[in-house]
Amino acid sequence: MGIFKRTIKRKNGKSEYWYIDYVINGKRKWESVGRVGEVTKSDAKKLLALRNTEILQDKFGVPVKKSIPYFSEYSKEYLNYAKGNKKSWDRDACALRCLVPFFGKNLITDISPLMIERYKLERKITVSLRTINIEISLLRRMYNLAISWGLCESNPVSKVKFYKEEPTEERILSREEERDLLASSPEHIRPILMTALNTGMRYGEIMSLTWQDCFRQGHLAV
Repeated sequence: MGIFKRTIKRKNGKSEYWYIDYVINGKRKWESVGRVGEVTKSDAKKLLALRNTEILQDKFGVPVKKSIPYFSEYSKEYLNYAKGNKKSWDRDACALRCLVPFFGKNLITDISPLMIERYKLERKITVSLRTINIEISLLRRMYNLAISWGLCESNPVSKVKFYKEEPTEERILSREEERDLLASSPEHIRPILMTALNTGMRYGEIMSLTWQDCFRQGHLAV
């Protein structure tokens, strides 16, 4: 890339012009700056600098290659995104505490379906199939987002099968079990447990409650 003079033949004679050349999308481009005498070499330098800046800013639609992050780095970016876009981001944070130690030192493009299968087998020793499916589901969402961000081109989870979960039976605590649970729980946890036992609200709904939601003018809100 640089600046050069070019002689152009016209019907009324020859004229010299300043030109600049640069590369866009692997293709060399020449651009006329103006006739020698009407514009200077300094003008050509300024235009070339401007074109180089525009290329860096992707104004010509040139694809900018992004660096590939390690999974540990990408998990932080994802969690920041989840905090701003998901109410249940805390569940993702919990799952990442298990995913990051296993995958963290790998570039996201180096994580393969085989590695994910190994993760499933390792986790199967200590947790339920449902927990593993939740964690792998998060991994799938993270890769779909990474693809949309241009960080990778494929999702390795698409080639991984989820575990078939056995249906769980719902069991209601007896009065004695409720009393034992409350008696053995720390005092600051008891209001949460009492709310859950008496309303059937979900964990996220309970944790978002404030005392103003529970009381109205000194009386319990009904």
